[in-house]
Amino acid sequence: MKITPLDAWIRQKIGASLPGYSRQAIESWQLHRFNETLALARAKSPFYRKLHARMPGTIQSFEDLRKFPYTTPEDIRLNPLQFVCVSQDEIRRVVTLQSSGTTGTPKRFFFTAEDQELTIDFFGVGMSTLAQPGDRVLILLPGEIPGSVGALLRLGLERQGREPIPYGPVRDPRHTLEVIHEKKVECLVGSPTQVLGLARRWQPDQHKPGAVVLSTDY
Repeated sequence: MKITPLDAWIRQKIGASLPGYSRQAIESWQLHRFNETLALARAKSPFYRKLHARMPGTIQSFEDLRKFPYTTPEDIRLNPLQFVCVSQDEIRRVVTLQSSGTTGTPKRFFFTAEDQELTIDFFGVGMSTLAQPGDRVLILLPGEIPGSVGALLRLGLERQGREPIPYGPVRDPRHTLEVIHEKKVECLVGSPTQVLGLARRWQPDQHKPGAVVLSTDY
């Protein structure tokens, strides 16, 4: 089995010894972190303090999760700030997701600088399994706003010595293909439907990336 840079990253995060780590070690770390998160949510989140008022203080196994009630999309729409477990001064990024219908209150999610730093770190290490140092990576995701997914991916790639090319969602497939050919892009990141659209328009004489990451959708 091929060992990727993510393996060392995961070992470091969960405190597992090298050179290997077991399924048991991963689950033990997950259980420990879940109980930490559960305690934090109860202490800081008005929503979970009320929802889990009669629930066990800790879980001993993942089977215990069956005892806990679900959090629904409607809960998040109606009470977004009730989920926040830090001071609002610590929030660096707010993501708003519109309802799947034409009307309805959007869902809002809040991220701290620490949350975003972890994402940048993960993106960079994860992409290093597909792109070599110096490779050009075309980012077909929104990235104009600081803290957006495209912006975080760009930072992660730069830290790993890759060359990100922020592009944004595909609006003109032919232009995107021209950029891929002219820049000799080695890897691209985009949504499945947009990448499929590019694949259908590729010409035999055009440069083709060696790796593709599909994200944001099935």
